[in-house]
Amino acid sequence: MEFASCSSQPLQLPEPKNPDYEQLARNYNKIVGTHQIEPRYQFEPDEHYLYEGAKRMLAAGFTSITLKFQPQFADQSVSQEPMTLVEMATNPAFSIQAVLDLPFTTIFMWMRYPDTVAEVQRQMSELTEYLMQRYQGTGKTFMLGTWKADSLLRYWVPWPGAPNAATPMNPDKVKRFPLELQAHVAGVEEARNRLAEMYKGVQVYSYIEVNLMKNATVKFTVIDDIVPKLNPAPDYISVSVSTLMEYVNDLNPAGKMYPMLDHVHRRLPRKQGVPEPRVFVGEFEFPRLTIEGNPDPRTPTQESQAQHALAVAAASLSWGAPYAAWWTFYDNTRTLRDASTGIYQDRGFALVTRDNKTTVLYDALLEYMTE
Repeated sequence: MEFASCSSQPLQLPEPKNPDYEQLARNYNKIVGTHQIEPRYQFEPDEHYLYEGAKRMLAAGFTSITLKFQPQFADQSVSQEPMTLVEMATNPAFSIQAVLDLPFTTIFMWMRYPDTVAEVQRQMSELTEYLMQRYQGTGKTFMLGTWKADSLLRYWVPWPGAPNAATPMNPDKVKRFPLELQAHVAGVEEARNRLAEMYKGVQVYSYIEVNLMKNATVKFTVIDDIVPKLNPAPDYISVSVSTLMEYVNDLNPAGKMYPMLDHVHRRLPRKQGVPEPRVFVGEFEFPRLTIEGNPDPRTPTQESQAQHALAVAAASLSWGAPYAAWWTFYDNTRTLRDASTGIYQDRGFALVTRDNKTTVLYDALLEYMTE
């Protein structure tokens, strides 16, 4: 991942009247990636789903992957045994180290925090040291981050719902989560600084993913009310636009995305030794089916989905973001059960569908990555 190739300021491009977003995306030497997290299907039952998807992503030409860092077995059950982050990484039953060993250049990980703030910092430092020692000289970059931090401040909403701007905030989480984030960042930074001269040719960074912006409904956000107070500051900020769809609904989204990304960039304290700009789009998505199982009015076809997705990718990269990630490689989301058939349908986010076919967007991204 060539972070160093990014300019120190977001790129300010003129707004084209009829942009060819597919061509625009290809004009930027940046990375578009995807996730492999708890899919609803797989094709090699003897493989861990994470490793299966990772191998296929590599074969397609992806140089990065986003995964959920958790002690999850191949059948997607989660171990309840107490273990550290390094123990999770090295346990072959969870396939994490096997994926880290694959020749991805950049690996993004949604971290699972230990029970105490002190343990968060200690184990993040320990994990950083493990990554730097094992992968020294490989040129790999590891991004240790969070999933949707604004959602994590709220009370959990059971499926088919999800925490959103209207979900009440959990006061216990509002009190504890900033301390965990601070410990997360401090643990990575402590180990990286201590070991920088010993282990070269590998980078480990921290990031926080934000997914809400202030408006008439939202009065408290991670980017405005937590991030500026963190010391040390996080290395990067990821923006998930899956809960910021008002910024990406148009086929020409740069007019709304640029000011939003500019705001995030301004709220992130400057930091020595970390390449700018330090903001990327960690998650963007457009389903083909609604939660009820009907064609999505915006992107009911693979062609319309690809058109919207490429528009967001191009706007992200043209702004200057070093990375943008599509949700997801194999589908892990479902509709409500059809009353007549009893079937849950996949909502159509996947680049590789349940019938083992690639989508229009997959083909467009593959062409982009191989040019």
